[in-house]
Amino acid sequence: MGYHRVEYRVNKGETVEQLQTEAGLRGLLAERGIDYDEVEIFRSWGYTFHIRQAQRWRDRRVFLAGDAAHIMPPFAGQGVSSGVRDVANLCWKLDAVLNADAGEELLDSYESERRPNVEQLTTFSLTIGGTVMLGSRLASHLRDAVFIAAARIPLLGAWMTGIGPKPLYRLGTSGGFFARSTSRRRRRSLRGEFIKQPWVSGADHTPVRLDTVLDNRWAWVGFPESPIPPVLAAAGVADVRLDYATAIADHNVAPGHHVDTERILERQFRRNRVHAVLVRPDRFIYVGDREMTRSGMERVAAAVVPDLPVAARAS
Repeated sequence: MGYHRVEYRVNKGETVEQLQTEAGLRGLLAERGIDYDEVEIFRSWGYTFHIRQAQRWRDRRVFLAGDAAHIMPPFAGQGVSSGVRDVANLCWKLDAVLNADAGEELLDSYESERRPNVEQLTTFSLTIGGTVMLGSRLASHLRDAVFIAAARIPLLGAWMTGIGPKPLYRLGTSGGFFARSTSRRRRRSLRGEFIKQPWVSGADHTPVRLDTVLDNRWAWVGFPESPIPPVLAAAGVADVRLDYATAIADHNVAPGHHVDTERILERQFRRNRVHAVLVRPDRFIYVGDREMTRSGMERVAAAVVPDLPVAARAS
């Protein structure tokens, strides 16, 4: 029942035209134990894949995104996802420039933030393709044996079948719109990472996704140890106040606060030794409180938040 997509490699000596005949399709399906007469062929087609990237993704008022900016092999299934990520990165910046008095140079950070991830995913797709499309039957049998054996090892199998091999989605911070790092150990900086997406509960104990609380705005997300800096509060940055999970058990959730019931943010923050982060409208972390500086706060306020008082801009 339902639809199934089956892909075959066109080998040497074969043509797409021959494989798309009834005899060709019968033979291909038979290799998978499928009876041609027991299924309905919705469509068949031949395709090749390309790897291309535009030299630049912006030319004055013209921006390239998705397939117009980059094309990658289909093996990792990340082509459409990458296009959506492009648009998510670009839209809030366009809004900031058009409606929040941000400087046009903010738009220059689009390509520098997104290109590294696209390049990583393209390499990842090529690696998967090279593993799948082996030309040697012996190598294919060896590959299958290794993967089957590895999948039976609990932790390794979960890693392989999950998102373990996939490159983490981080934005390029060199040239991107992030605070300048003050950390000597880059791996402990959250700049350029997604903030995790847990369920959180308010004073009424109703669970909601953190995305619902953040909305499409700049937000200071912090535990009690690190309240929102006055400069950011004056600029109109949202103050998302977090309480630890024990607050739910103690029935002690203050109005306007949210509890990290799953301890997901608590673990993310603890691993990186922060108690709060400044989050951009696209859910990426601009900086953690451990690296926050006065100049970094003013850069955000002056660039993308329209409600900052003139006195604060000049301070």
